[in-house]
Amino acid sequence: MSKPGVSPYAISVASYENSKIHMNTLEEENRIQLPYQDQTQFNFKFSKVLSPFESYEMIYVGEGRTEDFKNKDVTNKIVIAKPDQIYGSYSHIQYEASRKGAKAVILVPSNPDVDYPFVYFSPYYRPAATTGKAIGNTLISK
Repeated sequence: MSKPGVSPYAISVASYENSKIHMNTLEEENRIQLPYQDQTQFNFKFSKVLSPFESYEMIYVGEGRTEDFKNKDVTNKIVIAKPDQIYGSYSHIQYEASRKGAKAVILVPSNPDVDYPFVYFSPYYRPAATTGKAIGNTLISK
């Protein structure tokens, strides 16, 4: 990897080692770091709802459809969903999580999507965040 370009026609590349890029991170009980991108608007952010002094259980709900929540206790837990396709809005996952009493939602991007995508979530339901595919899939496999 070379130095970033200075030409107006060059593309500069940033990496997670770049000190100007900051991502909030959750730590799983096995010390796995889960970086995430806050998504909800109007200062109703994932990072502001979760206390650094509390532990939260995470629960995987498949694609996040209504039927995926069936028979799962998500009360006060962080819901993890991984849709199989890209949608224009993911508020349906937030809605179900809110309806069932979840604390927040983490969206693992579908395979055709990019890592940490900026997606539309509703500001009226549970706060939500996105993560990367590799770390999200590692978390799901546990």
